[in-house]
Amino acid sequence: GLNPSQEYKIGKYLYGLPDSGRAFYKHYSSAITAEGYIQCKSDPCLFFIFTNRMENAERFVTSMNKHYEVTIDKKADSFLGINITHMENGEVKLTQPKLLNKLFTEYPVRPVTTKRATKLPVHPYGPLSNREKED
Repeated sequence: GLNPSQEYKIGKYLYGLPDSGRAFYKHYSSAITAEGYIQCKSDPCLFFIFTNRMENAERFVTSMNKHYEVTIDKKADSFLGINITHMENGEVKLTQPKLLNKLFTEYPVRPVTTKRATKLPVHPYGPLSNREKED
């Protein structure tokens, strides 16, 4: 076994340690840029690949499989808790029903009732029509 009073150096990053996320990002970004893909300039953490041709998607998977195990999800109906709905008109609708249900359970929505009319703020110099008359 290992001696508990001895210090050991671990030769790779472990999940959950402070630097492991940064180390993975460096590894991933170098792998994806080595395959010829470009980082988003406004957010260098983004590497979106959009295509409407299956052969382009398959080419991406083949090139990234040199570095990681990558698969294609042809259905692509959810990602990280976000539901993806492809509309008939070509639009894509993103929803988060689980998060919303959790929020509504944690913070119940109560109907707002008022017994008096809501007052609208008034300009300190009165309505514009009165000011025009004074000029």
